[in-house]
Amino acid sequence: MSALPIAALLAVTVVALIALVLGWRQLGAARRSMADLTAALQAEQARRSSAEDTLDAAHERFSAAFHCSPDYITISRLSDGAILDVNQAFVQLVGWSREESIGTTSLDLGLWPVPEERMAVVERVSQYGALRNFPCTIGTRGGLRKHCLLNASTVEIEGQTCLIAIVRDISEQKAANDALQESQAKFSRIFASAPVATSLTRLADRTHVDANPAWENLFGLKRSAVLTRSTGELDFWVDTDVYDDLYARITRDEIVAQREVRIRPRGRDEIATCLVSGCHLRINGEDCGLWSLVDITELRRAQAHIEELNEGLERRVAERTAELRSTLETLHQARNELVRSEKLAALGALVAGIAHELNTPIGNSVTVATTLAARTEELAREFASGGLRRNSFDAFMENTREAGELLTRNLHRAQELVRSFKQVAVDQSSENRRPFELGEMLHEIAVTLGPMLRGSHYTLDIAPAEALQMDSYPGALGQILTNLISNALTHAFAGRPDGHIAVTTQAGSDSVRISVTDNGHGIDSASLQRIFDPFFTTRLGEGGSGLGLYIVYNLVTRTLGGQIDVQSTPGSGTRFTLTLPCTAPADGAHQDAMAIPVHDRPSLNFKDFGPII
Repeated sequence: MSALPIAALLAVTVVALIALVLGWRQLGAARRSMADLTAALQAEQARRSSAEDTLDAAHERFSAAFHCSPDYITISRLSDGAILDVNQAFVQLVGWSREESIGTTSLDLGLWPVPEERMAVVERVSQYGALRNFPCTIGTRGGLRKHCLLNASTVEIEGQTCLIAIVRDISEQKAANDALQESQAKFSRIFASAPVATSLTRLADRTHVDANPAWENLFGLKRSAVLTRSTGELDFWVDTDVYDDLYARITRDEIVAQREVRIRPRGRDEIATCLVSGCHLRINGEDCGLWSLVDITELRRAQAHIEELNEGLERRVAERTAELRSTLETLHQARNELVRSEKLAALGALVAGIAHELNTPIGNSVTVATTLAARTEELAREFASGGLRRNSFDAFMENTREAGELLTRNLHRAQELVRSFKQVAVDQSSENRRPFELGEMLHEIAVTLGPMLRGSHYTLDIAPAEALQMDSYPGALGQILTNLISNALTHAFAGRPDGHIAVTTQAGSDSVRISVTDNGHGIDSASLQRIFDPFFTTRLGEGGSGLGLYIVYNLVTRTLGGQIDVQSTPGSGTRFTLTLPCTAPADGAHQDAMAIPVHDRPSLNFKDFGPII
């Protein structure tokens, strides 16, 4: 039954009672009172209905705000801490579902990993009934800790005192703030401890915001004396147009890198030269310039001194170079004379040997001719006196035939020696290129070198070569073989009673390999590395010039266009192997086979690359 019929029944009952008591005279007044009461009851009913609608709407708005809030919200009884309700943000932050959370306490869920913070919250809420922006740590279901801000207040719900807690997760914001503070602390430490003078100025009025100790040392002023003042105001800059240009550039967000400037530091009697660098920064809402200056006054002074020394050094180098060139010219002349002397000495040895060798056949021929002339004169006298007998004539004829044979044999021997020597001498002196047969050329070399070995216990064996036509420089090849054989006689057999030298050839398709082998002392590894160097000799002061094998190397590689290799074992002899093309290169004769190589070395070059910073 609704509230209105009950009120009407009560009104009727009241009216009946009044009618019975007061009578019918007062019935009209009672009816009027009853109508007023009914109207009042209806107004009260309408007000209550409106209040209920308002309460329902407020409840819906609170529920929407409660569940849609991005901050975590909990409602709990203050008496025992039991959680009555949580919103979705609570579930997302701590990981506990709404069903798991309702009926438990924050301690049961481990929401307070720092007990001291919970105690502080309880104490403040009990004392003040509310809490605003309290920093705290909230634990999650997974054991993580979140940095949060807590807002809380008490409220009466259905006769119970409850606590509404609103928690905002500020972990990311706190991490960003911590990183920013750490960065600022690093910047402050770097700024203060930097060995380079560093300052921070406002771009608007160019006044100083900060300066480090290195800046104080450079400019001779304390930091406190320059704050809110500019370097232009302090008259530090020698070139004010440069000062203005620097600020104009960083105002345009350009970076200034090591611009050379001049300043007037306090307490110094000279103008300092510095390298300034700067960039545009925005600090605390202001456009600022970060500047660094490096004092290079001493560096510039040292650089000027070094440049002066360099100029003097270059003059001395030029003078010394001229002296060295003159000395080198003299050395070249001396070298040429040594080479010429070496060649003449080798040719002289050949001449001496050939002269000694020719002495025998020519002497024999002279003796035979003299004897034959005497016998002819004797026969003529016998014939003139008429006493010539037949047996005397027959003996004379026999002696004449023997003398003719001896003369022919000795003169042929002399002719062969002269012809071979002449060919070798012409080849070695002219250095002309011509076609020749290798075996014949080696035979001529053997004939000319034979006298050098005669009378000694050293033997030379030149193996017969295959018929091989070459178009090359026989003089150069003859000098090579002469030097190698002479070198073996001088060095390989020194102190030995006997020795053997063998020359062998091996023909290829378009080249020939000639080996000169001896069974002498051999060459140690240290000397073997330098054996072809000019003026290198193991018999310094004993007649060795150190040019023999150097000439051999250059003749083989330059004039003949071939290669030379040496192998040696100490105590077992040495082998020189020549690999020569059958046709020498066309430009071989134009190369100076006796030239001492001079390597170009880089000249001193001093350039101004600016300061080293």
